Amino acid sequence: MLLLLAAQLLQPGAIIDREIKTGDSHKYEVRLDKGQFLHCLATQYRIDLAVLLNDPAGKTVTALNRLWQEGTEDLPWIAESAGSYTVSVDGKQSNGPATYKLVCHVRAPGAADTPRAQAYEPKSGS
Repeated sequence: MLLLLAAQLLQPGAIIDREIKTGDSHKYEVRLDKGQFLHCLATQYRIDLAVLLNDPAGKTVTALNRLWQEGTEDLPWIAESAGSYTVSVDGKQSNGPATYKLVCHVRAPGAADTPRAQAYEPKSGS
C-alpha cells in the first residue's frame, strides 16, 4: 500500500532537523511569487540525500545529489511563476541512523543570484 502524505508548509528561515532513512522522501511546500529567489541548504549527516524542486504544476525543475553522506547540498532557484513549489529531501543510501537539516530562504534576487540559479537549470537534451 502506498501512503501519500501532504507536503509540510515550509516557513522561510526556519530550520528543520529530522531523521531520515534510505527510501524516505520528505516533502515541503514553499509559496513563491514570480521572480522570487529561493535558496535551500540541506546538510546531510551519515546519508546520501537528493534534493528536488517541483514547480506548481508538479514538474521537477531542478535536482541535486552531488555529495556523499556528509556536507551541504545547495539549491538556488528563481521562481518562473507564482505558486506552491515542493522541495523534496530523499534518502538515497545510509549505513545506520541518519539526519539532515534543511533551511530555505526566500527573497528578491540579487545581482549574483540569476547566473547562480541558471547554473542549476537542467540542460536541454539531458
